[in-house]
Amino acid sequence: MTGGKLEVANEALIEAGIPPLIDLTDETREGEFIRARYETIFQRHASVYRWSFCQWMVDLGNPAVIPTTTTVDEPLGRYAFRYPFPAEPAVMAVNAVLMDDQPVDYMIYGQNILTDADGRDGDLILDYLWRAPEEIWPPF
Repeated sequence: MTGGKLEVANEALIEAGIPPLIDLTDETREGEFIRARYETIFQRHASVYRWSFCQWMVDLGNPAVIPTTTTVDEPLGRYAFRYPFPAEPAVMAVNAVLMDDQPVDYMIYGQNILTDADGRDGDLILDYLWRAPEEIWPPF
């Protein structure tokens, strides 16, 4: 487990031969860099390396049936059901959508999963990447 963003940032700075920060609000060039780039660097690395501590699964539950009227928000005719992304933990990237442990065809549309799989027929699971807080990261 880490102590938070400051500890993670300082480990990276020290490995690069740069003195560590006293605080994340340091008005140094390094402090400005960390504030500006930390989240982007984290999200890129979490997406590329698929860290296990950033993986999450949730049952999507019952679907919202896509209406038969055409609106800008609903992609009429592509899929039968819409499942909103979970609010917490927030979705960074989708790994898979599974019905009874088998992959199903889906599409991401805005903050929704569209699919023909009906969550009332079995467990419809969203396997995804989330923004794990530094405090729960492993020590390696």
